[in-house]
Amino acid sequence: MNRRAFLVLLAAAAGAGGLALVGVGQSRGIPNLHIRLGEEKCKRCGMIISRINYAAAIYSEGNDGWQKYDDVGCMINDYKVSTNVLAVKVFDFATGEEVTAKEAYYALANLRKLRTPMGYNIIAFRGKSAAEAQAQEHDSPVLGWDQALRSVPGGL
Repeated sequence: MNRRAFLVLLAAAAGAGGLALVGVGQSRGIPNLHIRLGEEKCKRCGMIISRINYAAAIYSEGNDGWQKYDDVGCMINDYKVSTNVLAVKVFDFATGEEVTAKEAYYALANLRKLRTPMGYNIIAFRGKSAAEAQAQEHDSPVLGWDQALRSVPGGL
């Protein structure tokens, strides 16, 4: 084997080793969130999670997987006392799409029109315009993540 062939082989091996290391890092990353509706219980209140558009989840270092909730308010109360939080997810009220909690917009629902599973009545949206439409219907302001944290009883 000549020197050039050896260097090409060495570079290929180093590249493969680098890819293997990337794979190891990804396996230690945050796993995908899956909620089995009608089967899994809320970590805080123990109620069965039956509707994705009210659900939320926290992933913290040292826990065995995602901590899942039936109501955004349940999640917020646990978030306030959690440590080493790596990810927080909510679901768009209108579409059921997963959204990073800090990037979501929130509205407080009017109890006469809508009640969330545990009555915190905070609902999440991926887009601001959808949150504004719902907030207007419920005479509520649109909230960001920090305001949502303060809106749940117990405040920060």
